[in-house]
Amino acid sequence: MKGHIFMTAIIAIKKNNEIYIGADGVRTCEPNIEHLSDCQSTWKIKRILGSKHCFIATSGDANCGQVIKNIPNLLDGKEDISYNYLINRVIPKIFKICKQSCDTYSENDYGYEIKCSIIITTLNKLFLINDYGRVLESNEMVCMGIGKTQLMLKYQEIRNEDLDAREMVLKCLDHAVSYGRNIGYPLMMMNNINDNAEYIESKNEIEYGYQKSKEKVL
Repeated sequence: MKGHIFMTAIIAIKKNNEIYIGADGVRTCEPNIEHLSDCQSTWKIKRILGSKHCFIATSGDANCGQVIKNIPNLLDGKEDISYNYLINRVIPKIFKICKQSCDTYSENDYGYEIKCSIIITTLNKLFLINDYGRVLESNEMVCMGIGKTQLMLKYQEIRNEDLDAREMVLKCLDHAVSYGRNIGYPLMMMNNINDNAEYIESKNEIEYGYQKSKEKVL
């Protein structure tokens, strides 16, 4: 039996010192599709243990993602880290933990590989880490998953509009859901400003202004 795979759309956007990270809420174990609940323990996004305003999300093998997201004190209690700190301290820690489980780690002709990609957001930074540990840092947006192309297309369309980071994340995710296979509602979002976490069951909640009274977002 195949394991759970996150055929997903995950995006993090930074604008005006706000960082929002959001994901769709579908988990696939072919041929079955599961819609995740409002319980945050099932989300694809998780607050990094020990770093209140930092978040981690994974795409790929769900077991590998759970191992990585539950690494204690991943950022050594820091709220912000540099690119070099991520390369020299955080990624080796991730690979060391994954190496202890043959189900989440492998070696091939290209090097050592974990079975998922990772987004890490800190208080001020966005990082995308691929399955070989290579890092992309962005000042605007990072995304991953099967919905990546649609997320990027929508972001390029709206990047210069007068929208906050939250609205941009919602627009991009809804666009990806509209065109993506095995991705869908609910949507989940967290941010670096406060402790609020959003669970949005359907597009109708956005259209009628989820937490934004009578204001249409999409």
